[in-house]
Amino acid sequence: MPKRTLIFWTTPELKQAKECLIKNNNNVSAATRELTNKLKRPTTGIMFKLHQIKNIANPIAFRKKRVIGRKDKPKNALDLPKGFSFDFKPMRAEMFQDHVRLYW
Repeated sequence: MPKRTLIFWTTPELKQAKECLIKNNNNVSAATRELTNKLKRPTTGIMFKLHQIKNIANPIAFRKKRVIGRKDKPKNALDLPKGFSFDFKPMRAEMFQDHVRLYW
């Protein structure tokens, strides 16, 4: 198996890669084809680096996150009997037809 060597990216190369991504509207494959001849680097290495740049530069625009909204339960007031009071604040209260559950 051939020995692998580490090839670091210089600042001008990174700048050129970012500009190429911007010019190609964040299309990694088109930018890779363009940069392969200019930088004289392997295609897979350039593609990997462009994906890193793309995800770091604007992660929200490229990652689709599924947002699940919570359903707000209606807040119903509970009538307490006379002389009855709470000296604690429950974290959550669930009202049912025949009983109430308090969580703290």
